[in-house]
Amino acid sequence: MVGIFFIALLVRFLHLVYLSDSPFFQFLLGDSETYHRWAQRIVAGNGFGGEIFYQAPLYPYFLAGVYATLGETPWAVRGLQAVLGAGSCALISVAGAGWAGRAAGLCAGLILALYAPAIFFDGIVQKSSLDLFILSGLLALLGTRGHPPRPGLWWAMGLTTGVLALVRENALLLAAVLVVWPLLESGGNRRRGVLVSLAFAAGVASALLPVAARNYVVGGGFHLTTSQLGTNLFIGNNPQATGSYIPLRPGRGSALYEREDAITLAREATGRELTPGEVSQYWTRRAVGWALANPGRWWDLTLRKTVLLLDAVESVDTEDQYTVADTSPPLRIAGAVVHFGTLLPLAVLGTFATWHRRRELALLYVMLLAYAASVVAFYVVARYRFPLVPFLAILAGAGIAGAPKFARRGPRIALVSCVITVTATALISNRTRSSPTLMRAVTHYNLGNAYGAAKAPEEAIAQYSLALTLHPDFRDARHNLANLQTVLGNHEVAKRLYRKNLAIHPADAAAHNNLGSLLHREGHREEALSHYRRAAISDPLYATPHYNMGVEAQERRDPLEASRHFARALQIDPTLQSARRSLALTLYRSGNFSAALPHLITAIQAETPDSELLLITSWILSTHPSPSVRDAEKALEYARRAQPSDRAATARALDVLAAAYAEAGDFSRATQYALQALKAAQHPKGKRAQALQSRLDEYRRKRPHREPEKRAFSPDRVEGHLPANGLEPDDHEPGQGRKPSGSTGEGNRWGNQE
Repeated sequence: MVGIFFIALLVRFLHLVYLSDSPFFQFLLGDSETYHRWAQRIVAGNGFGGEIFYQAPLYPYFLAGVYATLGETPWAVRGLQAVLGAGSCALISVAGAGWAGRAAGLCAGLILALYAPAIFFDGIVQKSSLDLFILSGLLALLGTRGHPPRPGLWWAMGLTTGVLALVRENALLLAAVLVVWPLLESGGNRRRGVLVSLAFAAGVASALLPVAARNYVVGGGFHLTTSQLGTNLFIGNNPQATGSYIPLRPGRGSALYEREDAITLAREATGRELTPGEVSQYWTRRAVGWALANPGRWWDLTLRKTVLLLDAVESVDTEDQYTVADTSPPLRIAGAVVHFGTLLPLAVLGTFATWHRRRELALLYVMLLAYAASVVAFYVVARYRFPLVPFLAILAGAGIAGAPKFARRGPRIALVSCVITVTATALISNRTRSSPTLMRAVTHYNLGNAYGAAKAPEEAIAQYSLALTLHPDFRDARHNLANLQTVLGNHEVAKRLYRKNLAIHPADAAAHNNLGSLLHREGHREEALSHYRRAAISDPLYATPHYNMGVEAQERRDPLEASRHFARALQIDPTLQSARRSLALTLYRSGNFSAALPHLITAIQAETPDSELLLITSWILSTHPSPSVRDAEKALEYARRAQPSDRAATARALDVLAAAYAEAGDFSRATQYALQALKAAQHPKGKRAQALQSRLDEYRRKRPHREPEKRAFSPDRVEGHLPANGLEPDDHEPGQGRKPSGSTGEGNRWGNQE
């Protein structure tokens, strides 16, 4: 065990040494960045959080512990994960010895020590390294459980399984298997079997109930781990599902956007606000309803996912091991020899070689099949499949260790069946359905995003260009390259790239929007408006086209149309502050003060407001004709916070401050500031000065100023509704079904125009 540990550790540290000069050490991609930021919030003191967990929480807390003790250096997490990975290999050797003998354990540990995906996952900031360690520990405990079953040991195994579920939620299916197993192994002693099952359940509860209680406190719903079950089930089971990951909306594959889109689509479909549990239930009903209504298509999809599960190629999630292997000789050599396409046939060989002990190994088989079924029930990507590896490594170790004896003593029919089955498995697994070239393209695309975020445009262009060379139909890479060209001022190049995407994908909403923005800048308003409309139709959840149509309507001096578009943009995305600000100003300038006020206050609270927002809000709170709207205290606060930038703004600020003091009943100061405003006016005899003089006269008569409200129109009736099905059938092709670093949708494509 010690020897295996150090062999595995040496391989992993060599891999990290080679990797340390590459961008994969410099950048965190996709979910790695999400976990990193989550860990930073925990270290900063927000350990409890304020929402029900959407992603499994243990790994971010593990990262936070590393950051707090070892710092946030690139080596800290990866170095510790290398140690954990080596520990997993040692634990698997113990587990293999317990399940199938010492020789099998030795072989199993060596297989995992040299298994390419295990080396790869230990070198990136992802939870796969942690869940492998915990699962290996569980299998080691199970391999030494003995008979009769001991309640204390089963409690420890329950605790380990519960902890595993906090990293990998579908481990709950393993818990369901294990909780009934003591009843099957108890023989005639039913009472002991029940006692052991209860001990195991208590162990699971010890790990999960604190998290469930925390979820209930912050969200008011009961969730043992997370609230993403329904969303993930739908992603893997819907009319456009491919068997791998496809986001609810094209290009929005990060966990943050997935959660937002799941909530928004469910809310729009049901017409009401939903709790996290209700959101999950909505997507569960959608998935199950589709499967029941289309059993043939669902069965075909399940077969496709099963084939993907057996594929030798590691389906990329964010960064692929094949591109990383170009930098790391240890990973490249291991990847050529010890990969899923060799592990699976060896595990089948081990099943034949140990079939005479099938009753003893039955639990291992059942757990393996249960976890495989849990992956197929959702969708298949490399890191979701990875927890199958420790089970397969034990069987593969048993196959290598037991093959000579099986060949000498096994029945002839069993030998023939073994050769046929192992050969067929090898052929099926190594006849790749996934494209390593596409995996490389996605990795270069995500590196382009990372370089872009790091303000390194030349490197970003190089990565996007590499992605397009590998996969010419990579829409997101071409789109982000076009956005980058826009930022660099190469508008003609950008327009050609957008138009090329639209020639291939006519319903590409982001391309329509951004091309429209460029055309709008150049004065081609009608053509720009046409693209904005196409964008809004293609993706009803895309807020920016509505905002851009609102800007265009403003320029045409059509406040009613502008306000409706701004309101629609906010209905889709309440965090789009540019739309909120524009809506508030449009309403205010049209005299619709009551409708403008809540948007103004929200904008002030959501961001660092400029003087204009503060002054307008203070003016309404000071001068509105309705006493239920006026608020002298808030008016004074906002007026004092405003920082005017020039003489005209100074006059305006003094005028507003005077009105606020008048509303507060301090007419002495109101008069004082009104006089100062009159002196600061640029045109002492103009209309502005006349209005200032009129208000000064009011304050001298101890009368606050009142501004009549026109109420010219209301944007409350917003046209347009979201479809019940949030997926566009034309928007799912190779490359879209991948989880990029962040999203390539609204707000995350390079230079997305507003």
